[in-house]
Amino acid sequence: MTQIDGSTGFRDCKGWLVFFGIVEILMGLVCLLLLGVMLLALVFASNSAAGAAAMPMKTLISALFIYGFLAAFFITMGIGSILTRRWARAIMLIVSALWLTFGTVSLIMIFSLLPLMFSGPAMNGEQLQPGVAAAAKAITVVFSIVLFVIVPGVLFLFYRSPNVKATCEQRDPKLRWTDRPLPVLSLALVSGLMAIGMAVTLFVNAVPFFGITLTGIPAMIYKVTFGAVAAWSAWHLYHQRMQGWLAIVVLTVLGMLSWVVTLLRGNMLEMYRAYGMQLQQMTAIADWQHSPAYWLAVIFSALAWGGYLWFVRKALLGVRSAA
Repeated sequence: MTQIDGSTGFRDCKGWLVFFGIVEILMGLVCLLLLGVMLLALVFASNSAAGAAAMPMKTLISALFIYGFLAAFFITMGIGSILTRRWARAIMLIVSALWLTFGTVSLIMIFSLLPLMFSGPAMNGEQLQPGVAAAAKAITVVFSIVLFVIVPGVLFLFYRSPNVKATCEQRDPKLRWTDRPLPVLSLALVSGLMAIGMAVTLFVNAVPFFGITLTGIPAMIYKVTFGAVAAWSAWHLYHQRMQGWLAIVVLTVLGMLSWVVTLLRGNMLEMYRAYGMQLQQMTAIADWQHSPAYWLAVIFSALAWGGYLWFVRKALLGVRSAA
């Protein structure tokens, strides 16, 4: 599937790009399947009081958007990879790197919370049997390692290959919108997704804000403001301007302080109640969030995000010095 091009000195990876493109399309189809399942759940929840209680409508709508977005993303990237488009290679490299980095942090969080997740009662209040709990732990560990490490790790190693990069550049020589320093482009994309996320979740009228829970019009004002700043940041980051980076730093600091203050004040049940969760669900989540393991995971997450922002800052400074 890989051929050495004697005139250029690199290995042509067209075959492997097609293979990975097919894999990504299949991943998109799996997301579409999950989207269909969620649509059925939405119909069931709307026609059944028990279904609505088991899964709040807001949660279902958010899940529909997530699976729909992921399906469109992976199918688009798969087609781009098959066509050896340089934009597909750049975006998949960015996504796989972020996926692997923050997936590893998520894995640490899952491992730290694993004893709490299956030691107490289940979400429905019933105690899990020891055999069921052990099986659930094993499935969670295997699934998490595959999802958060193996899959993004394989994608990252493939798309970062110099041969893959050279193949895409030779077969797609046209200058593309992704021809930017990849660290800066990655933060621009993340900022854009933040803005979209705020717009999509406007109907979820509950936001933690320095120990209180904003609902209704105040929550919408918060999300519109946050989304507007994130969109502004994305625009300036794409044009490699430092003010875009500074805006994201401000949002990060305020967001983390707000979350920590809310956790310390122990006011999370009010927010979960606004989300439409049941008492057993709220109690279980609150117990996790007051455990030392959870706080350790939060610190790991903050360090990972801070390191990422510092890495992007160095790339921006390099652009400015080169200019």
